[in-house]
Amino acid sequence: MNLRRVYLLLLFTGCFYGRTHAQVIYINDLSGNLFGLNMATCNATFIANGPVYNDMAVGANGLIYGLFSFDIWEINPVSGVSTLVGTIPSFNFAVTGLEYGPNGMVYIIGAEVWELNPSNGNIVNNGSLPPNWYCVGDLVYYQGQYYATVYVGAADHLAIIDVDNPANSTLLTTLPTSFLVGGAAVHNETCPKMYWFDSPSLFDPSEVWEFDINTQTWTPVCPGFGLIVGGADSPNDYEFAIPCGSCATDAGTITGAITNFCVSVTATATHDDNESLDADDILQFILFSDLADTLGSILATSNTPSFAFNPATMQTGVTYYVAAIAGNNLNGNVDLSDPCLDISNAIQVTWRSLPTVTFSAANPDVCAGTCTTVTANFTGTAPFTLTFTTPAGTTTQTFSGNTGTFQVCTAAGAPPGSFSVQATVLTDAWCVCQ
Repeated sequence: MNLRRVYLLLLFTGCFYGRTHAQVIYINDLSGNLFGLNMATCNATFIANGPVYNDMAVGANGLIYGLFSFDIWEINPVSGVSTLVGTIPSFNFAVTGLEYGPNGMVYIIGAEVWELNPSNGNIVNNGSLPPNWYCVGDLVYYQGQYYATVYVGAADHLAIIDVDNPANSTLLTTLPTSFLVGGAAVHNETCPKMYWFDSPSLFDPSEVWEFDINTQTWTPVCPGFGLIVGGADSPNDYEFAIPCGSCATDAGTITGAITNFCVSVTATATHDDNESLDADDILQFILFSDLADTLGSILATSNTPSFAFNPATMQTGVTYYVAAIAGNNLNGNVDLSDPCLDISNAIQVTWRSLPTVTFSAANPDVCAGTCTTVTANFTGTAPFTLTFTTPAGTTTQTFSGNTGTFQVCTAAGAPPGSFSVQATVLTDAWCVCQ
């Protein structure tokens, strides 16, 4: 049994529900170079140089999760920035594979299964696999099941992994070769296929094997697929046909980082105009709330990547997501049941409330030619910049917290009577109120 997955990862993402930009292979070579290979154009894009990951997976948020030793990293495929999101605190044998689940959790597998919440770094041990299971390989999710390669009883198998109760995992079928080192599924309900990469040695041409989940049969495809060895070969060399490639629909990509908007401002993303549509397809944009349930949490659909805050369905301070969506035209909208439906990567959008300020004075009676202290109480997110008028004129002052004070003075000889302190412009960390 060969464990050379530690040197190479190829992750194949398909076209169903757009877990990431359709038909992209992420390749991590022996020099730690991370590439994105677009299977539609055969163009490779360098993303970053970093660790040689044991395994990688793409989340519903479009981010890449990489396993290096016992650390789990989150990689932004646009910026190339890597962030450590979790570390396995103890281990039994090596950890060799990971997968992003539809619940937003990242599962890491070796002799045990660990569950990582990438949003807060919490990681728990869900238990050990059955005894005498060795050389556990890549972990793949497809249609409610997790799959992994495993060596049991002097033979290599494909197993169904129960990530919540690993001891209940079962063997599914015998592998066609002893050198399957990495795999991925095509996320398409009409295409129940998985693809596993066979690497007899680091320098030998590899084979891609197709596994049909329904018939449990193995078919070799793409002979001589090859490996990237220390960057010696170009990622463009690794084109291969997608057996379920009748889905040409591609929503393209949108760009942008986490963006904050005032509730009075329309949030607008940027689409890269790189969609690919069939004759009966249309491109639209969606605003949704749950990365683990994109279609089930759509709040608004638009023909442009612009969305206004709707207080009836949205809340301030909550993160929402904007993505492009493409599929068959159904009465002017994308048909969500289209088997070739594609959803782009998503960017985060958060609306912020307009800031407010109220004034109070402990002693509102001021003698002519003297001063009193006024307290400003703010709502919003500090720092606050306040422009206000008094009898002395207009003043602008910055406050570091939600409460601050300033002096109001009257001119010597000022006649008796009342005067006002009035805010004219207020800016917090996100918004301007005038």
